[in-house]
Amino acid sequence: NTHKREEFRHKSFLTAACWGTILGFGMDSYRLAIEALIEYNKSKEEDKE
Repeated sequence: NTHKREEFRHKSFLTAACWGTILGFGMDSYRLAIEALIEYNKSKEEDKE
């Protein structure tokens, strides 16, 4: 969790380009992010149909 670390880590330069963030779940954050990306891609494919 970057918000529990040094102050300079609290500002992300990538957040503005993101459609979501996942943090604070330890290693599960990676799994949750992958699952979210899969669902996001599925919804984009459905929008094309």
